[in-house]
Amino acid sequence: MLPPLYGELKDIESKLPQHNLSLPFPEGRDGRYVRFENQMWGTGLNNQLEEILVLSHLAHLSNRAYIFNNYTWDLVSKGPYVYDNGRPRASVMPLTAFISGPTAGGSWAPNDPAPRSISAEWWETVCSYEKRLLLNTTRENESMGLAPNVTGSILIAHWAERLKNLDHGCVAIAGIAPSIVDIMFFVSNRVTSLFPTMSTSPVITRFAWSSIVRSAVIANYPLLLPGASPEPGSELSVIPGLVAVHLRRGDYEKHCKEILAPDASMYMGWNRIDGLPDTFTPPLGAGKGTLTPEAWDVYSRHCWPSVEQIKERLRVVRSDDPTLTRVFALTNGKPEWISAVKKALLDDGWEDVVTTLDLNITWEQSGVANAIDMEIAARAQTFVGNGVCQLIATCIVVYSELKPS
Repeated sequence: MLPPLYGELKDIESKLPQHNLSLPFPEGRDGRYVRFENQMWGTGLNNQLEEILVLSHLAHLSNRAYIFNNYTWDLVSKGPYVYDNGRPRASVMPLTAFISGPTAGGSWAPNDPAPRSISAEWWETVCSYEKRLLLNTTRENESMGLAPNVTGSILIAHWAERLKNLDHGCVAIAGIAPSIVDIMFFVSNRVTSLFPTMSTSPVITRFAWSSIVRSAVIANYPLLLPGASPEPGSELSVIPGLVAVHLRRGDYEKHCKEILAPDASMYMGWNRIDGLPDTFTPPLGAGKGTLTPEAWDVYSRHCWPSVEQIKERLRVVRSDDPTLTRVFALTNGKPEWISAVKKALLDDGWEDVVTTLDLNITWEQSGVANAIDMEIAARAQTFVGNGVCQLIATCIVVYSELKPS
């Protein structure tokens, strides 16, 4: 069966109330808008979502409406589907299939004067080409005196001031120039200085997953917390006794062993913020393209752990907090490997082990399964993440106010 395309959501997006030329300033035909034409595509949800949230935050700081795009896997293909590792996947999906909240067109707080986000399609109507001021990031960074390695807080503060002070209503960041915050920004330490303002920004405090994601989590609550059955409109709280663990498999061994470890990569971006319980220093024997067996043994425990290492790590977590009794493993591993993990953990005394494969999800929900995993993991009492992976980094910033660890 082909994956869902969520065409009905594009129709809903087109009917957002802010898509109205008659609205008063700062919305409507004379409103304030910023379109980032150079946003990334062809990368995973977490890579794109990190950029989306930071750029939405920047737009809000500059009192401009953020222009949200589709989640885009393939811009080149002319068809609705492409094949990835032999399986069909949607070339593009509406952002609203994954998230709701202000970034995807939802409302700001009642006393917030910022204009609401609009879709890329409505941008073409409200900001015709002749109305746009096109900015080149390379030239703008030079004019603002911003070095290539400037910290995230300084970078965003300067850009917010620049965009806020422009008289033009329709501002576009040129697609031919580098992004203000590219993928290397998010794997570096530069992003961490943004955390104090990002974590309190309404982009984050009013962030929510879509109703599709939420409905799947609610439907699977009885699996995660026996006897629980939250109402569809209720607030989802921390799931007591549950530890979630991210076990990335697939082709990740090659990525870790041939790219991350030989480069002596540290934890990704947000995973380095102060106060997190786990830190990582690259071992001797890794870096400059080399990787000794001893260094790989250290790295593999973080990005490609064996079944035995997973069991040992969770045993330590449980000894630190004996109230933890159940495990949720979010994973793309093969069924036979997942079965081995479940058996090892159950034999080690865990009351129950639920994995991604055990979730009951509908065809509609299947297209956003990665977001469903993330929402469950973040609601767990404890989350053991993969520090060299973007998924945990996204969870840290999105759920920064949900719980302290």
